[in-house]
Amino acid sequence: NADRAAAKAAIDAIVPAPATAIGRGLIAARDEILSPGTVACTQHIFLMSDGVNNVGPGELTIIPSLIDAGIAVFTFAIQQPPKLENLGEIAKQTGGTYSAVPVLEELPGLLASRAAETSDAGVAKEDMAFLMDGDSYDSTVRVEQGAGKAEFIVFWADFADSISLSLTAPDGTVYTVADTTNPDIQF
Repeated sequence: NADRAAAKAAIDAIVPAPATAIGRGLIAARDEILSPGTVACTQHIFLMSDGVNNVGPGELTIIPSLIDAGIAVFTFAIQQPPKLENLGEIAKQTGGTYSAVPVLEELPGLLASRAAETSDAGVAKEDMAFLMDGDSYDSTVRVEQGAGKAEFIVFWADFADSISLSLTAPDGTVYTVADTTNPDIQF
């Protein structure tokens, strides 16, 4: 919870400015990925933008260094209509994908889907539900017997809101955050 609060505070502290520096953002992400430490087999950047770079180096000039580093960029155009040319080109040349996000509420599910794809896990099911205070929602996801791992990702609009999650195993056992009797299940 402390990490979540710190992340939310950092995001809330961002002040919008009339400038978009996609090239600088790609450089910063690339340098962070290439910094000393554990290196993953695959490297990815998720870039969300309106697609209009108007400050700093052009985003297309960064592509060769991303390719050299083996970093795929997955781009998400947040705008109506999206400016897809450069965002599409970045994704295409680096081995990522381009996605238009005409409705902002679709972004969390799309991010979760792309995250699963980049982890080679695949997506078994995507769900979207709009709930009011006190509402509940059940979603059944079938996981094949013998699967080594299943991950579930949940997004909600306001992290100040609290949610309660539980997982019901095929034998009917219910696992919650407060009562995880199975060491193989982590919330």
